[in-house]
Amino acid sequence: MSVTFISGRTKDSVHLVYKDHRFSRDRTRNDTIYWRCMLSRKTPMNPIICKARISTDKDGNIISLGQSHNHPPNKLEIQIRTCISDIKRLGELQEKDKMDVSETNYYRN
Repeated sequence: MSVTFISGRTKDSVHLVYKDHRFSRDRTRNDTIYWRCMLSRKTPMNPIICKARISTDKDGNIISLGQSHNHPPNKLEIQIRTCISDIKRLGELQEKDKMDVSETNYYRN
């Protein structure tokens, strides 16, 4: 099964999605990126601490899977966040197109 990437809450953050579970980047060492489950920290909204981990290479290929999740996947959240990520990407493309057009001078004599 392949992984997908969606944008996080901040401009430069990226989340990995695998089997309808979302992971945040934990650290990078050499050419390996280590990801942890988004529910890996206890909060008022999240009473569960999940120890699921994934490591990938820089191309997003899975190198290893850590422990299993101790909670069910949240498919609705993944769908919503994927839509938000797609909208952000579309906005970034439109901004880039605006800059490309504004940098080009078309004058007819």
